[in-house]
Amino acid sequence: MILHFETGDNMQDFFFGDAADHSTIYESIIKAISIGMLTKKDTVKVWEIYFANEDEDLIIECEKDEWKENLNNALSWYTENEMFEECAYVKKMIDKL
Repeated sequence: MILHFETGDNMQDFFFGDAADHSTIYESIIKAISIGMLTKKDTVKVWEIYFANEDEDLIIECEKDEWKENLNNALSWYTENEMFEECAYVKKMIDKL
């Protein structure tokens, strides 16, 4: 997923602020890991982050040994938010690892 932010502070708010977009964050992580599992990759690119100001652009990747932890985090968030269809999908992914 490609993300564009005005500044690094805007990026911080998106990922960690009070109004963090957890749904989009976890959807991106799950999609990237799913592609990695299908293509048998050891690393997946989750985000390409570009800034309008002078902040350095970023590529955020996830290594295979981090996939289960990230999926468990997504599962916890989906469970807390009663998003049970997503829970079932993520649980199947975890079981395949």
